[in-house]
Amino acid sequence: MQSPGLLDLQVNGFAGVDFNDPCLDAAAMEHALHAMLRGGVVACLPTLITATESDLAARFAALDAAVAGSLLGRAMVPGWHLEGPFLNPDAAFAGCHPPAAMGWPDPALVERLENGLRRKILLITIAPELPGAEDLIRWARARGKIVALGHTGADAAAVGRAAAAGAGLSTHLGNALSTP
Repeated sequence: MQSPGLLDLQVNGFAGVDFNDPCLDAAAMEHALHAMLRGGVVACLPTLITATESDLAARFAALDAAVAGSLLGRAMVPGWHLEGPFLNPDAAFAGCHPPAAMGWPDPALVERLENGLRRKILLITIAPELPGAEDLIRWARARGKIVALGHTGADAAAVGRAAAAGAGLSTHLGNALSTP
C-alpha cells in the first residue's frame, strides 16, 4: 500500500506549538502544520489530553478557530482526538494526565465538547475497565468515531469486551503501564 504521506493520529503539538494551549492561534497552527508537512505528515488529528470540561471546551474552541484560520489546517486536519478524560486515574496508568480531571466514560460530555465545533472528535482514547466504557464505545462507533484503548489497567477480558464493542486501536501502546 502506498500513501502520499503519513497520518498522525495522536499529536499534542509540534515545532514548539502546544495544541492544548487555550490561546492557540492560526499563525501557530500554520507553523506547526508546515513543520509536520516538511517531515512527511500530510494529515493529523490534533490531540487534547485530560482536563476539566471547561478547560477542554476552551481548548477545543481555540483549536477549532486556529485550524479554520490556517490554510494548511483546513487541508490537513479532518478532526480531533480526545485522549481522556476517560482514563484510569491510578498513578500507574495516568501518565501526564491529571487524575483529578478524569471521570467515567460519558457520551454527553463528548457531545457538549463537539457542540459548535467545525470539525468533530474522530478518535477517543479510553480505559476499557471503567464503568460505562463499552456503552461509550458502542455510542462512538455508531457515530463513525474510532475508539482507542490507552492509559489503562485493563485485563484481557476487559480488552476483549472493548474490542467486541468496537474499539480498534491502542493509543501509544505500553505507555503509562505499571510493571509487576
